[in-house]
Amino acid sequence: MAEDKQLDRQQSYHHFHLGVYIALCTLVTTASIFASKAMQDAVGGKGAPVLFLLLMILSAMCGGIVAAKIPQASSYKSFLASRIGFTFPFTSWVLFPMKPKEWEALEHLLFWIAILVYPGLLALNYIRPQ
Repeated sequence: MAEDKQLDRQQSYHHFHLGVYIALCTLVTTASIFASKAMQDAVGGKGAPVLFLLLMILSAMCGGIVAAKIPQASSYKSFLASRIGFTFPFTSWVLFPMKPKEWEALEHLLFWIAILVYPGLLALNYIRPQ
């Protein structure tokens, strides 16, 4: 029973993260469309939103891989011991097989790199000589 609650919490955790990724991608996309030329120049032009969105999409894919495999797990312990990745339909072949905790670590790494892109680019813009 406790294992079922752990799986449910894990699923809720990933649903929350995927919602955050969607909201942040929508916010950045909308802001980059309506941003003034001065603001676009401050963050390095159109490259910063593209980099941010790419990192967020990769982060969401990592979280999605974990979230998609939770319903197939018989227990939390077996879920953590399994190796998951991109699976191909009607085959047992898995691309980039890793443990769920490794996918979560990659998800968080990509997320925080994406979050630091804008402040980093703003800081670099003010530091470099004009």
